[in-house]
Amino acid sequence: MPEIATYVDLIQLVRSVIGISRQDKTIVMRYVVEPGLPPVRIQCDADIKFYIQLKKKDVHVLSKFPITIDVLEESGAEVMPPDVGESNHIDVHPSRVGGQSDEAIQPVNDSNLITLPPYIPSPIVRPDLHNDHGIDKQHHVFNPDSKTAHNDCNAGRLNVADAARHTNEKSTTPSIGAHSIVNNIRSQSDNVLSSDSFFGPVVVADFTPVTMRVNVIFENKKLLQYHLHHDAMTKYYQFKVKRSNSTLLHVICIDNEGCPWQLRTTRMGDSEFFVVKRYDDVHICSIEIVQGHHRQTKSWMIGECVKRKYLDPTNTSYRPREIMRDMHAEFRVYFNYLRAWRGKEAALTNLRGDDAESYKGLPAWAEMVKMKNPGSDIHIETDSKNYFKYFFMCLAASKHANLVFPDAAFGICVQHLAANLKTRYKDFKGPLKTYFDGVSRSYLLSEHNRHMESISSRNADMHRYLLQADPTKWSRAYFSGRRYAIMTTNITESLNSVDRKARLMPVGLLVEWLRELLQRWFVQRREKALKITSKLTPNAKKLIRTNFSLGLTITPWPADQFEYSVINNAAQIFIVDMSQRTCTSRRFQVDQIPCAHAMAVCNHRRIDPYNYCSNYYTKYFLYACYAHEVHPIGSAEGWDVSEKVRS
Repeated sequence: MPEIATYVDLIQLVRSVIGISRQDKTIVMRYVVEPGLPPVRIQCDADIKFYIQLKKKDVHVLSKFPITIDVLEESGAEVMPPDVGESNHIDVHPSRVGGQSDEAIQPVNDSNLITLPPYIPSPIVRPDLHNDHGIDKQHHVFNPDSKTAHNDCNAGRLNVADAARHTNEKSTTPSIGAHSIVNNIRSQSDNVLSSDSFFGPVVVADFTPVTMRVNVIFENKKLLQYHLHHDAMTKYYQFKVKRSNSTLLHVICIDNEGCPWQLRTTRMGDSEFFVVKRYDDVHICSIEIVQGHHRQTKSWMIGECVKRKYLDPTNTSYRPREIMRDMHAEFRVYFNYLRAWRGKEAALTNLRGDDAESYKGLPAWAEMVKMKNPGSDIHIETDSKNYFKYFFMCLAASKHANLVFPDAAFGICVQHLAANLKTRYKDFKGPLKTYFDGVSRSYLLSEHNRHMESISSRNADMHRYLLQADPTKWSRAYFSGRRYAIMTTNITESLNSVDRKARLMPVGLLVEWLRELLQRWFVQRREKALKITSKLTPNAKKLIRTNFSLGLTITPWPADQFEYSVINNAAQIFIVDMSQRTCTSRRFQVDQIPCAHAMAVCNHRRIDPYNYCSNYYTKYFLYACYAHEVHPIGSAEGWDVSEKVRS
């Protein structure tokens, strides 16, 4: 199909499709944005571009923004399209052309009156109203499904919507809805219908309820079965399959002895499309036939109906009892608990996929993440039999933290160390646990050594274990770097509570959930950092406020402009050097924020304590941590992976 880029292109295409030469008639095109609003006329390239953008936003809504085409008898006449009145009718009487103004055009009640329905259903054409040339016998409607129409329209197919119901009940004149609407133009190559043509898809391609009629086209057999089951549950009838194979689906009423209801569909050529060929929509079966459990409430159908409840990958709390309750409220159908449970499993499998297939998709996922986030490191480890062992991911945005904190030193989480001690020593509780907390969190060497001696006197083996663990990695007093009051990895351990439910998902969904979580966190923290109005982060300000309160009870004694001796309430003497940002309590230099003794000096000299905080406590460094983006990778259908990964 030729690509439509200009107004002239569209005019030429429409003329070609409906078989009108340039000299014969004038074509006026317009579209309806919302029911009840005046139609918008298409008359230039800008109108075409704007309409295309509208369609792109609502490509899954089959009837959105239908285009109407008025064929005027006078050649080359520039006639504005008549307005749509409250009755939703348009006067297209062939005599009203030429130089008449819009005011001169009045609706008439004759066979040329066309109804524009506010909602255009799926493209259907009634076969009983068409002759062999594809023309509506009553209203001159072009039928693309006739043989002649197929042969005569090589440039594309014009699809029209059937709207048999007249919106103006007072009118006695029969009218057919929107017979001039061009719903789509389909490619004829290989007789396979295109779903991405200019006017959007024309076949039933999603799970939006449709009205069953002859000539309704479904994208595939699975979709046809869904709509058939949904229709049966909605209208509360039941059917059984008479014949089903790869090219045919024929269903009849369960009371096949006395009820004529049936539906027959066939596949369209070599495509996956199924079209309704016969539909006898009359039920005369007894009520007794449809009482009890509904036979169309298959587990897969229940799964399709409730899967929206599980769109959040971490949500598994929607239980079978709730499924039974909600399905009865919506469809008035009954089924047992086992079927509800299987419906839940079907929904989860449909959304999350198979576990084994999920592992197979990891290489493609990893390649796309590295493609969209250059610099990321992802490693998938397998054993000699190519079975999965473990997975490592470090996104490029996270790696930039090393640039923000270039002097970061390696330390041991005291929480993990305590867990190891609890596993090794049954008496690690009470006093021993208290001594360990003291030895790990002490700032002074004297305090550290005192607690270590207490541990040695109670459990010598634990004392040796702690020495082998290297106190420079876990003790504040011996740590060579700056821990900034951070002794545990609880900030990362908190992820365990966040992903508790996500860990139940297949691995492919789990890693994508984690990537999306980081994407969301980076954006939220970046925006939060931008909203901070003070120099320091909120947590740093809170710590400053605490030390400020403690410093008010301490009296500093100056030795010079920068050096002070400070005596606390326990009569302990500490020396503070503001020029070196040190205190003999070691809190100032270890935490890199003024301790209570340093705050006493700041209060005495009336100097800003913020100037003595590490830059890492400022909002600028907080923003720098999250300055880089975690980019999404899109759905798997759109991935462009290498041949090596595909194989």
